[in-house]
Amino acid sequence: MGSTRISQVSFSRGEFCPPLYMRTDIEQYQIGLKTLKNGFVQQEGCVSNRSGLEFVGEVKDSTKKTRVFPFVFNSEQTYMIEAGHHYFRFIQDGGYIVYPENYSVVAQRGQIVELETPYDSDDLQRLKFAQSADILTITHLNYAPRELIRRDHHDWTLSPITFTPSITAPTNVSVSWTGSTSENTRQYTYLVTAVDEETLEESARSATVTVTGHREAYWLTSEYFTISWTAVTGASEYNVYRSVNGIFGYIGTSTTTSFTDDNIEPDLSETAPIQKNPFANNNNPSCCAYYQQRKIYGNTVNNPQMLNASQTATSNNFNCSRPLIATDTVDVVMADREVNEIMHLIPFKDLIVLTTNSEYKVNGADGKFEANPMPVATIQSSYGSSHVQPVVSGSTVLFVEAGGTVIRELGYDYLSDSYDGDELSLYASHLFEGKEIIYIAYAIARSEERVSRNA
Repeated sequence: MGSTRISQVSFSRGEFCPPLYMRTDIEQYQIGLKTLKNGFVQQEGCVSNRSGLEFVGEVKDSTKKTRVFPFVFNSEQTYMIEAGHHYFRFIQDGGYIVYPENYSVVAQRGQIVELETPYDSDDLQRLKFAQSADILTITHLNYAPRELIRRDHHDWTLSPITFTPSITAPTNVSVSWTGSTSENTRQYTYLVTAVDEETLEESARSATVTVTGHREAYWLTSEYFTISWTAVTGASEYNVYRSVNGIFGYIGTSTTTSFTDDNIEPDLSETAPIQKNPFANNNNPSCCAYYQQRKIYGNTVNNPQMLNASQTATSNNFNCSRPLIATDTVDVVMADREVNEIMHLIPFKDLIVLTTNSEYKVNGADGKFEANPMPVATIQSSYGSSHVQPVVSGSTVLFVEAGGTVIRELGYDYLSDSYDGDELSLYASHLFEGKEIIYIAYAIARSEERVSRNA
């Protein structure tokens, strides 16, 4: 009796879970595997041996929880950071970074570069990150948000974020009246802001100054107020505002340190910035992202369904004005039937917001994330996400579903103008049975031949 030979030319479906062993009726069965040990399924459908692992070094304290996460400046400058109990250590090119022999502190020369942190080992799992160039923002509900900044391979700093404009407000503001004060007078109140030369970011308000002058109806053409202040380093110009019933309307801009108000009507459609810090009093956010030139934070201690976005082209300026203008800070409440925490923020064509119960896209009607008109949150699906930080693969988000045992993808569909996806772990659910996914990492498979061909 002759033997039967079956040829299988592709294994691109990967391992199958036991309940599918007899599902010969489905297409995936023909390209699946019962067991794959120490191997990778390539995108072409073939199987290759899994590469070996390299021992880089032992963590500082093996008795406590530790995690690693990437710090990527560009394709040439990448690091892995070992996060442990109250410390970070830095790995590059297969080894720990050490202080150079010419380092200023003699006692540290040749030692592993280490940075002190406030994070307890039990809290490391829920640290979340968002990076822009050499600055990595780190968030956690139990800690004030911080920025990890790289200045050199051995020079790193970790500091709490100050949520104020990058340029300081003018000081020593003074106002003098030139004219009569004998009758028909009232009090006038002024303030001044500085504008950053490079970013055009506007500072917070200066101290207000109140003086007496003629009422507008009696103000002569020869009469005026002179507003003066001390120059601010890095300022290219200054905006001057005058109060109208407690609202400071714009009256003009000066490139010097003085301004003349000869009865200019304040523009109440453009008012002085109102200082705002949504994270004051330990109202810490748990996640963040960069989107449309704004830094956006989500899920604070007091407002788990709130998104707080900085002003346009700034990272830590959450000031606003009244009435709101398009570039002001944006606050969006992800209202739902239940109070579901915001877990993750992913910048795509829209801002993708993953909560413990649902998936949303957030954007303006014209695709612009602005304060006026406000963005709208539209629900896309209702799977829910765990605390594991998602990864982006091409135009798809890979995230761990609430519960920690299911991996899903979320991608944009042009025809339906919505985001939806499949359960990626459906055919291999046995890999996660009785387990919980704690972390997830993603590596793009590129062969040397393919890289050289595309170079």
